[in-house]
Amino acid sequence: MVYLYKKEPRKATSTRIKEDDLRKFRSNKVPAYPKDYFKKLSESITPHDRGYLAGMFDGDGSILKKKLDYKKRRISLALTDFNVVEWLANIFGTAISRLDVQGFFKRKPMYITRIPDERATQFLLEVAPFLIEKQKIAYEMLLKEFPNYPMYKFEMPSKKNNYKNIIEMFNYVAGFFDAEGSCNVYMKKQGYNGNGKCIQPKVTISNSNEKPLKRIQKFLKDICRIESNLTTCLKNAFRKDGTRVRRCYDLKIKSKHCILFVKMFEPFIKIARKKENIERFDMLRTVDKFIERKKHGPTR
Repeated sequence: MVYLYKKEPRKATSTRIKEDDLRKFRSNKVPAYPKDYFKKLSESITPHDRGYLAGMFDGDGSILKKKLDYKKRRISLALTDFNVVEWLANIFGTAISRLDVQGFFKRKPMYITRIPDERATQFLLEVAPFLIEKQKIAYEMLLKEFPNYPMYKFEMPSKKNNYKNIIEMFNYVAGFFDAEGSCNVYMKKQGYNGNGKCIQPKVTISNSNEKPLKRIQKFLKDICRIESNLTTCLKNAFRKDGTRVRRCYDLKIKSKHCILFVKMFEPFIKIARKKENIERFDMLRTVDKFIERKKHGPTR
């Protein structure tokens, strides 16, 4: 059987909604920065920010580099949630663009911020020790500019090292969850005939690279006492046109620990949409418990 596809006509329009804060310091397209700019920038980034930026960058970030000129480097972050993009743009003073894609299917607008030149280097200096998926390419770019830059071996928090890097790791998980995670609620059948129903949460983190998921799974088990399962989806799968589907890995939090995960990492999550899902689940769970109490009567 032969499948014929008609490509979806796309028309993308980009709109600048925030200008670069350092645009006034540029002359003849050569970047210039105020005195002690990078020192103040580094001091303004907290350990919470470093961990969250590393997790978000591992999930949804990208690095653009040119082989002939390594100085022309750029780090991009594209999300449909404006508040996280705005937060990053305010830290590094970068511009924000809104990308609207028109086609057959309704798509959400995409918000993009790009960190250029020396600011991209400063970003990598801050987050490189905590990266997992993109650590190799980050160190390659840093070694071109700083040949003696030391390789940092990340230490997982434990009792032996007095829980070193625990703040960064908590925020890394939150940033990676904001980029690649989902939190939903579904109805689970109960009883012998499946007539009864109860509300169950579902927390999943997906990625095409299993390395960050394995580290998150180990951290959740050893430090947070949260159990999870790492599964492979789309294994040896093909599209209708014969091309292979990229393998994907899912880290699924067990149902009995979903509430613990949500409550533990809620203070570090920045995307408002996912916080609303957490509040929605709390409300539904309260209603479900109230109905069960009314049905079976007060317990002694």
